[in-house]
Amino acid sequence: MDYRHLPLIAGLLIAFSLFLNFFATTNNTWLLKTYPPVDEYQNNFLMQFLLWITLIIAIANNVCLFMRLFEKSIVKATKFCILLCLIQGTILVVIVLLFALFNPLKDELEYSEGFFSAIQASCICFLSASFLFFDRITTTDFETKGSGFSHVQRKLVILVSAAILYVSFGTYIFMQMEPWSSKESMFFVITTLTTIGFGNRAPKNDHSRLLIIIYSIIGMAILAYTISVISEVLKENIMVSFQTQLTMFREKRYERIVCSNDADKSNSNSDAVLNLNDFDDEEEERKIVFNDQKQIAKKQFLFSIILMLSSWAGGACTFYYTEGWSFIEALYFCFISFSTIGFGDLVPTTSSSLSIFNVWIILEIATMTFMVSAVTNYIEIKWSDSIDSKDENNDLEDALDIIRGKTKKRKISFGEKKYNKNDEAIPMSIVSKQESSIRNRHHIINKEELDEWEDATESFEAIINSSVKISNAMKILQANINILKDGYYKNYSNENNGTGPSNSLDATIERTLKIVEESCNTIRSISIGEDVNSKNEDPDDEDNISRRVIFGNEDEQTLIMHSREPTSSR
Repeated sequence: MDYRHLPLIAGLLIAFSLFLNFFATTNNTWLLKTYPPVDEYQNNFLMQFLLWITLIIAIANNVCLFMRLFEKSIVKATKFCILLCLIQGTILVVIVLLFALFNPLKDELEYSEGFFSAIQASCICFLSASFLFFDRITTTDFETKGSGFSHVQRKLVILVSAAILYVSFGTYIFMQMEPWSSKESMFFVITTLTTIGFGNRAPKNDHSRLLIIIYSIIGMAILAYTISVISEVLKENIMVSFQTQLTMFREKRYERIVCSNDADKSNSNSDAVLNLNDFDDEEEERKIVFNDQKQIAKKQFLFSIILMLSSWAGGACTFYYTEGWSFIEALYFCFISFSTIGFGDLVPTTSSSLSIFNVWIILEIATMTFMVSAVTNYIEIKWSDSIDSKDENNDLEDALDIIRGKTKKRKISFGEKKYNKNDEAIPMSIVSKQESSIRNRHHIINKEELDEWEDATESFEAIINSSVKISNAMKILQANINILKDGYYKNYSNENNGTGPSNSLDATIERTLKIVEESCNTIRSISIGEDVNSKNEDPDDEDNISRRVIFGNEDEQTLIMHSREPTSSR
């Protein structure tokens, strides 16, 4: 499965276009008279007929979207989605333009929220078609890459579609049970499911009150599950970025190794360089990938805060203009709304405000959920990094404390566990009892015992350092032997062809023995702390000048071996 973002965005937009198209169709009074006597102007038959056609197209568009979700005829489903989005958006634009042309606004008239919902739906349709088309032309081997939806993304689109259908169903039901218009019914349903509850609308009869109990329980469960899935999508995005960085790192490392091997084989007289840091690639890989994961979480954290503040300020500016509130009142209303506090002292009343609020509050709650999830992920990663760093330091501290004979109990940081070699938790009471028994057996520790513990500590640290150096030296020896094998086979091949010396085999064996001897002396000098070769080596020896193993900077841990093919008999 090829993980992509554009199909997810397009899928969510197509679902929202159905929601807005439904609201524009069911609200059959696009023109209102707001001054007394208040009146509503019904849409004509042709206009309502075209709106119902766009609603049917929106439903068919969602069916094609679900076909792509479940990877049924992906190419055909994508083409139909693009085509249906364009048809739906074009018809809505024609309806809006003709309605505005034949019904110009006067001082006492205004357009209802159905008119603005149609405009929003048409814009979303064109945007969805653009995203799907761009995903189609930019994805190589589109036919074999799948739908572009992961399992979690697929679940999110299905839940959003189900929530939209549930809201639309509730809007229609409460329109029939209460004396409300479609805009009033939808406003009531949305503020109920989001638990805002402004209180300006409430069911008046027993049937509606009983229904709202059942309806709100199911609706809030759908909303809560949708919020949890949004959090899963964010975590999946971090993991996909994490795996992408890991793959790129491994590809670069593989290319570096291949290029190095090709260079060594192409020129046998060149210096063969073996970087021992390559043996630490796994650790380096882990650190790089974990740092990338932290950076991705940090970027999402900052982006979510910026997005939240921007949508908050944008909503405040919108309601400041449409409702005539002060900017402070608009900021206050937006915060009370998206935090689901809902005092009810400020409520949108104009048609344009209601149409914007019904969409804005859903997007704002989703944005707030995104911010909370991003902040939580960032804190978890920072927490894990802090605990891992403390665990590494504390493990070394515990080992040294045991050698030094210290009985002072180290403080365990919050969230840290103490483990033994079998990964089973050690009760701290047992540790305290062991320390108490040590104190009882050794009431007095003299200076000689302390000196012995210090000597043991230094010896232990020296053994650890020497073991690491010996291990690296053995790896160097193995690399030298491999290089010598390549040289031997080349010399042997030259001898058979008559181009090499007759005694090249003897010369190669002699060189091999000398290099093995020097490598063993090197290992011995590392382990005992003195240079064995320095006592017996003649600096003027021609053979030592022509072929010598030189250790470079200890931090770089590199080995440079100058090898020369035998050209004359000895």
